[in-house]
Amino acid sequence: MAVADTSGLRARTREALKESLAETAIELFDERGYDQVTVNDIATAAEISTRSFFRYFPSKEDVVFGSRIPTAEKVREAFVAKLGDTDIWSALHATFREGSIWMEEDAASWKRIMRVITHTGELRAKNLEKHLAWSAALSPEVARRLEAHDDTADLEARAVVSAALGCFEVALSQWADSEDARPLPEIIDRVFAFIRIRPPLD
Repeated sequence: MAVADTSGLRARTREALKESLAETAIELFDERGYDQVTVNDIATAAEISTRSFFRYFPSKEDVVFGSRIPTAEKVREAFVAKLGDTDIWSALHATFREGSIWMEEDAASWKRIMRVITHTGELRAKNLEKHLAWSAALSPEVARRLEAHDDTADLEARAVVSAALGCFEVALSQWADSEDARPLPEIIDRVFAFIRIRPPLD
């Protein structure tokens, strides 16, 4: 008689418990403020021990970020994939818009996460680090395609990528903090449309 393999079930159960714990923590951070919530508060609300909390997350900060925020390499890959179909600015727009689509699919949770990040200095700094890593990954790809223009390709690339990141951050802030009921991809489109790159980057 074959023995059932329970390893997959255990992994799924652990992941479900981890997601539930993270959701509880984010709700507390959003309601009370990140700095006002302790690990013990989270454990009590989730009806687990503090020790059990640390089996799932090394720290409070890891609850907020975890594996939710795409790595710089993932963002770079997405951008390069978009370049085959359009110009540089449109490819940057499409890259950030693509990310906004899956954020919109879980809008309530992501809005809480973004509010917690933007209202907490420590977390804003961590988020900035991640965006700087995105910029460092994207800028060489943009510069490589601008080299034929002149010798300022690197400077231009960093400026263009910074502008795209700025558009993304403005859209996220509007979406998470205001009464604007429009979906995030629509807000992304509107904010990116404010910027006109001349001459066209292609």
